[in-house]
Amino acid sequence: MANHHDAELVLKLYDLRRETEMRKARTFLGFELWPSSSEDLSKAISAGDGNRYWRQGTSFWTMAAQLALHGSVDEQLFLETSGEMFFFYAKFKPFLADIRKTQPEAFLAIETLINRSQAGKDKLAYFEQRVAGARARMQQAAKA
Repeated sequence: MANHHDAELVLKLYDLRRETEMRKARTFLGFELWPSSSEDLSKAISAGDGNRYWRQGTSFWTMAAQLALHGSVDEQLFLETSGEMFFFYAKFKPFLADIRKTQPEAFLAIETLINRSQAGKDKLAYFEQRVAGARARMQQAAKA
């Protein structure tokens, strides 16, 4: 059962997401980076801002997932208040096998946390549908 300490930690995590560089990383991962292949992803995150934003955004959610996995924050509360983590995981899940060739721990804590409960799996399915819809709309717009 979540308590006020859990709530404080969730709010602190939310506040950290508002930091200027973190916002840039979140914008890059959420809105600007839509790779169509592992090669596209690799190019986009291999150097410069893309690399920095990739590392910052993915490591933030990995750290946050680890807090829930280790009981530092109530897992159910964390899952209910963490949509962005699900979105990023769903967005990059098709490329995980290739990503893990060079980054074996990439998204591992997030994946473990999501798969520990039916609620996590259900929320992931919802975000996978959202990501698929966004990809389809972008492909349609590119054809027009």
